[in-house]
Amino acid sequence: MNEEIKKQVKFDCERGIKYKYISKKYNISIGTIKSWAHRCKWKIPKRHRLNADKKAAQNMNYSCTSKRENKIEKILEKRLYNIWNCMKQRCNSPNGVGYQDYGGRGIKICEKWNDYQGFYEDMSEEYFEHCLEYGTHDTSIDRINNDGNYEPLNCRWATRKEQANNTRKNITININGKVLRLKKLCNKYNLNYDIMQRINSLTKGK
Repeated sequence: MNEEIKKQVKFDCERGIKYKYISKKYNISIGTIKSWAHRCKWKIPKRHRLNADKKAAQNMNYSCTSKRENKIEKILEKRLYNIWNCMKQRCNSPNGVGYQDYGGRGIKICEKWNDYQGFYEDMSEEYFEHCLEYGTHDTSIDRINNDGNYEPLNCRWATRKEQANNTRKNITININGKVLRLKKLCNKYNLNYDIMQRINSLTKGK
């Protein structure tokens, strides 16, 4: 197997892309991807390793009766539908809240996701797992590339902290081919963030 492909698979896995999409993208079995991740000790997001039933019992503190499960599933499904609906409003409705930052910037929803069933098919499984691990209050849809569209390979479920580190306002710099977040760099080396921000703007000719 080409080492370059293996590196790309590792990169996608560590970004939180679903195994099934990585499998289709590189024509590699999910079993092979999981084997690589285990043997090479890749830093895979916890939700890929989650035992949903066990975690649900621990986090929600209830015995797994079908009645309780159905009730919680309905609550989560209703919230998932609301997330999808808000996503459509942001991208497709000029009068919708936040349209100027999404549809107004050219951000679109892939054709499949314009139908809720398509969105549900691609995103529901990891949504339920993420909610069980982090709670509904800390589960939101996140575009990995902020200039990219809402589509399977560019979307994941993220915590508020993960989203805060992935906004357009979050400045990144390239040092020897490695992309680093300016704020994190300043914290690490005890640098003044405001001064470094100005220097970065000047070097880019802004």
